[in-house]
Amino acid sequence: MGIFSDPKVTGAGGAVIGLLVGLFVGNDTLDEDVTRLVREEIAPVNAAAKDQGSTLEALSARLDALDAAVADGAAATGALAASVGDKIEGLRDTLGGTISDTASSQAEALKAALAEMSASVEGWTRSALEPASPPETAVIENPAQAAASSVAAGDAGPVVGVGETALFADGGVRAFVSRVTGETAVVSINGAASTIAAGNAVVVRYADGSCRVGVAQVSGDGAVITSDCDAPAAAGDGTAGAPGEVVMLADGALRVFVSGVVNGNARLAINGLSTQVVAVGDAATVDVAGTSCTVSVTGIRGDMVGLTGSCG
Repeated sequence: MGIFSDPKVTGAGGAVIGLLVGLFVGNDTLDEDVTRLVREEIAPVNAAAKDQGSTLEALSARLDALDAAVADGAAATGALAASVGDKIEGLRDTLGGTISDTASSQAEALKAALAEMSASVEGWTRSALEPASPPETAVIENPAQAAASSVAAGDAGPVVGVGETALFADGGVRAFVSRVTGETAVVSINGAASTIAAGNAVVVRYADGSCRVGVAQVSGDGAVITSDCDAPAAAGDGTAGAPGEVVMLADGALRVFVSGVVNGNARLAINGLSTQVVAVGDAATVDVAGTSCTVSVTGIRGDMVGLTGSCG
């Protein structure tokens, strides 16, 4: 009997064959299940990847548009920069000319201001070196005040008694008679005491200019006080000029430029550019073609300077 006729062998062989068939069948079924499960798990991932691809494509398109916009903006910025550059260059040229002209005019103004300051310092120094008022015991008889004699010898007014005050220039000048002795009177003018002899006068500087106050007569009751403070700056044949004006005197022989008023004195340039300070009642002497000429300051009212001139 052969081996295949043995029931045991036959049974065992059948079992092996069945197992192999089962394996083959089982493997096919297992592969289908695994494939199905994998596909089910991968499906969402594929869908998400597909969505991300669409998003990436949209983002790429936006980036391309942004690059184009930046390129266009760069070109526009370049054109704008060139335009602004041209305008700046034009403005620089215009400002250059304007600044140059302005600097030139300011230099001239500064030069004039320095000259004015120099003259002012000169006048201030002279005024500071002069005593504020003569000593109370001094008798004012200055020959340079010869013109003031006409003020002192003017129309006799009422007697101003000792302890009384005469007012001039709308109250800007106050003359208080403190005492009289012989032919002199002690008069306090705006707080400064002066002893004035009959027939003489003193120069008074006040807020609105310079004028003169004199004593015409002295008596036991007081003194007759006179003044030209209420008269124009240029009385009689005189001529008045304001700062910046030119006054012609002595038939044109004297060309007087009124530069300004310094501490109650007049600053004048006579027949030239050099200035000098002349007080009210004083005179400046100049030579004109070998002839001696004088320019006198008769008074100052506000910014008006009274002048007279003569030659020979």
